[in-house]
Amino acid sequence: MKTKAVLFGIIATAFLFFANGSVFAQSAGNTNTKMQEKKEKVQAMKIAFISDKITLSAKEAENFWPLYNEYEAKKTDLQKENRQNNRNLKLNGTENMTEDQADQIVNAQLAQEQSLLDLKKEYYPKFTRVIGSVKVVQLYLAEKEFNKMLVEKLKENRQKPAMTH
Repeated sequence: MKTKAVLFGIIATAFLFFANGSVFAQSAGNTNTKMQEKKEKVQAMKIAFISDKITLSAKEAENFWPLYNEYEAKKTDLQKENRQNNRNLKLNGTENMTEDQADQIVNAQLAQEQSLLDLKKEYYPKFTRVIGSVKVVQLYLAEKEFNKMLVEKLKENRQKPAMTH
C-alpha cells in the first residue's frame, strides 16, 4: 500500500513539475539543449528522491510541489548570480586586486549567502503550513543527501576514462 502511495506521489510530482513548466529556461543551440536536458533530468531525479524521502499525502503534494518549484526557481536565480560573480573573479584573478575591490567581492559573497538564508527563512513558514515542520526537516535532509549523492556521481563520471573509437 505504501509503495502505491509513493508511486502516486512521484507521478503526481512529475506531472505538477512539468505542468508548471520547467525551472530552467530553454536555450538555443545543441549544447544548450543537451545541458537543458541534463538539468531537467537532474531536477526530475531530485523530485523523485525527495518524494521517496518525505511521504506526502495527495493534498500535501498538490500544495507543496508548486511552492517548492517557486522556491527552487528563486534559489537557482540567486545561485546563478553567485556563479557569475565567481567566474568574473576567476577570470580577473586576484594579483592586481585592490583592497577596496577585495572588500567589494567579500561583501557581495556575504550578501549572496544572506540572500539564500533569507529565502530559506521566507519559505520555511510557507512549507510548514503545507507539510509541517517534521517534513520540512526531512526535506532539508533529503536535499543535502541528494546533493551529496550528485557530487559523488559527478566524481565517479570524471574518474572514468574516456571511451575511444
